[in-house]
Amino acid sequence: MPTYKEAIQQSSTGGEFRNQSTQTTTTRPCSYIIRHRPHRLPLQPSPSQHSTDMASHPSFLSTIPLEQTLEMDNDDLSGFYTSIPQDRILNATRHAISRYLHHNPSPLPIEHIKFTVNHSKTAAEGRVFRGRFRRTDPSVRVIWLRHVLVLVELSLRSSMFDCCGTIFQQIRGSCIGSPLSPVLCNICAAFEEDVWECAHRDMLLSAKTFYHATRYVDNRLIPRFPHITHNPAIATFRSLDFYRPPVQLEPENSDLYLGFAINVDNKTVKYQIPTHSWEFRSHRSAGTPARNLSGMMSRISLMYTWPPQDADATVRELTEVYKGHGHIIRTR
Repeated sequence: MPTYKEAIQQSSTGGEFRNQSTQTTTTRPCSYIIRHRPHRLPLQPSPSQHSTDMASHPSFLSTIPLEQTLEMDNDDLSGFYTSIPQDRILNATRHAISRYLHHNPSPLPIEHIKFTVNHSKTAAEGRVFRGRFRRTDPSVRVIWLRHVLVLVELSLRSSMFDCCGTIFQQIRGSCIGSPLSPVLCNICAAFEEDVWECAHRDMLLSAKTFYHATRYVDNRLIPRFPHITHNPAIATFRSLDFYRPPVQLEPENSDLYLGFAINVDNKTVKYQIPTHSWEFRSHRSAGTPARNLSGMMSRISLMYTWPPQDADATVRELTEVYKGHGHIIRTR
């Protein structure tokens, strides 16, 4: 398999690394469309309101009267990783780069735009920025924008796997096990959502209905007013073939989403307490008691409930479950 530099030299001209750009920004091209389109569709028919996590659902429910009837679509994207045609992945990546450049214009030509990745940073914020690092650091790597599509093509061409002693090349979807695959498949889903929102923007803005849509990777949730289904834009969005075959939406027929139970009748969101022993770190594990309880603290930090006054009861319930698994928890 060619190295990064060899792949660039084989696939493009003028691929030498030159530090020509000094302009910096904290935005990234392939993540732009993910951060601004896919997981965050309008809370109301307005493209300026977006959401990415479970905190958005209580915000949505807080605006709905208790007597108002709500319905909910809870779907899973089947074939999300292994069925998307690879030419669709490349086209979606081109679209993401185009959208990034549209919203983050640069005085430099695209051939001179580059990004710096600081591997010494563990947090995502500030780890990647546009421009060059102003001092020498072995933990810093430079990626040129003109090479992004080349690297994606290299990843798709390198998708080989072994099964029963036979080598196969993956011709659909992104490379199995590659850390790049979730990003690429997310971009493909984001592309369909972005095109849909641009095509129906006027209809969404003029609609007198109320809905909320969110997607996390291959899980999509839409709490909505019942009569919104008559809106042609929403009808298109709810179609099982919205993401185009072979990717298809499969109804979950459940009120569980990302570990939370969402009751649209009572307008509540409740964290589902784990029940299986393998979901807990043993109190006999090596390490300090605080480390053995790190899972509990992570769950509490990610916990959202609606109404908010139910949060304390949920935390107490989770604490008692951990105590039942042998953990010693001191409470004030």
